[in-house]
Amino acid sequence: MEFNIGTGTTQGGASNLTVKSNTTINGTTFFSPASGSASGDYTNVTNYPYKVDSATQSSDYWRIPHLSGHSAVAGVYNYETGKNVYWGEPADTGTYEFRGRYINATSSNQTVGAFHNNLTTCLFKIGDTSNSSYSDLILYSNSGTGEIFKAGTAYTSYGGALALNIYNSNGSICFHPSGTANILKVLTSGITVTGSVTASGDVIAFSDKRIKTNIKTINNGLEKISKLRGVSYNRTDIDDKSNKIGVIAQEVKEVLPEVVSYDDEKNMFGVDYGKMSGVFIEAIKELKAEVDSLKQEIKELKK
Repeated sequence: MEFNIGTGTTQGGASNLTVKSNTTINGTTFFSPASGSASGDYTNVTNYPYKVDSATQSSDYWRIPHLSGHSAVAGVYNYETGKNVYWGEPADTGTYEFRGRYINATSSNQTVGAFHNNLTTCLFKIGDTSNSSYSDLILYSNSGTGEIFKAGTAYTSYGGALALNIYNSNGSICFHPSGTANILKVLTSGITVTGSVTASGDVIAFSDKRIKTNIKTINNGLEKISKLRGVSYNRTDIDDKSNKIGVIAQEVKEVLPEVVSYDDEKNMFGVDYGKMSGVFIEAIKELKAEVDSLKQEIKELKK
């Protein structure tokens, strides 16, 4: 226990008695000053954490002063259940540096970290403008790791310099609104979309001759088309019940298996309508040849 007694220089001058008690818990010494003004009670507490007790600070807070001559603080512990540990004043707007390797959350609570403020805008920043390689947020689970990282000017892998990358070490990348199934799923084999796709520009697929081999003209295009059936229908798996037109994947598979695919996850067949255009082109050419031949025959009969 510490007693500080001060007196004035003349009779009747100012005097005060400040009482500070200390206690040691698990090797750490804490000072608990008497009630009063923070500026008056704590001025000579320099080497130990001390409890705050003032009009503006709840007694639930402990301040950790600068430890002069000490290169490091081994740890900050809160042994009272339900209490918080603050860095700086609760309403402080200053910037604090945490220098170390990890922030470990060993509680069984599912929320291991929360970053928030009471303003209309809340930011959680990783990296700064000095990062020329990349700034990386890594997410771990027992099925692998996922990363979101912003590439810098010196980074050349993945999307390259200036790119924002999303990477999954094992599996797909899915985007979906809350409470719904996957709307956009990115796989190593391509992209799967649930619902309609709307583009303000053109949708373009590579079709360069330089990346193709074993090129052959489609034969019997007209015969193939004659075996297909165009239908109108209504969907049963979506809210849109308007009339649609197209083909039946299972029927097309019997004639043009090259344009039909199967989704194992959804147990659904699909048709690549764009690829059917090659058959249409050759079928029209065959039909034109037949028409031209008939025209020539009629011309000969009219002679």
